[in-house]
Amino acid sequence: MQQTYGVPAILSLFFPGLGQLAKGQWQTTVLIWGAMLTPWILFEIAKPQLILSPRTELLIWGLVLLFASGVWLWGVVDAYRRPVQ
Repeated sequence: MQQTYGVPAILSLFFPGLGQLAKGQWQTTVLIWGAMLTPWILFEIAKPQLILSPRTELLIWGLVLLFASGVWLWGVVDAYRRPVQ
């Protein structure tokens, strides 16, 4: 049976990557933060050059939020399952 880690999962639930950081997995923490921030930063950089209707902009923000939520959920599951280094 695989050992699980509830406290790091709870930490990651409150702040993405915190559970991995508590387990000493700083590389995974950087990966999670980068994966969550990169789409937002890229969209903010590209937005002035794009001519978007408010509806399209809302759709893009929804996709960015959906992607970030998926990364966050993956981080919680990873903190729960992956062994301490």
